[in-house]
Amino acid sequence: MSLLVTLEGKPSLVVPKLKQEWSSSVMANWQLWIPFQFLNFYFVPQKLQVLAANFVALAWNVILSFKAHKEIIAK
Repeated sequence: MSLLVTLEGKPSLVVPKLKQEWSSSVMANWQLWIPFQFLNFYFVPQKLQVLAANFVALAWNVILSFKAHKEIIAK
């Protein structure tokens, strides 16, 4: 997120963006990837595990993109 905000030309917003979104992003990461990888390794055939992970990674990147582009709420 910090790299994205910086590359968009708003380096002064890195700290507020991280304060607003970092903890919820980490929790969402754990809630998505831990159960998915358990199910992936347990149920998905080995030949298709990478493909399944790529589909979930695409969804995860969409989630991160929405989080990264939310307006910063001033406190």
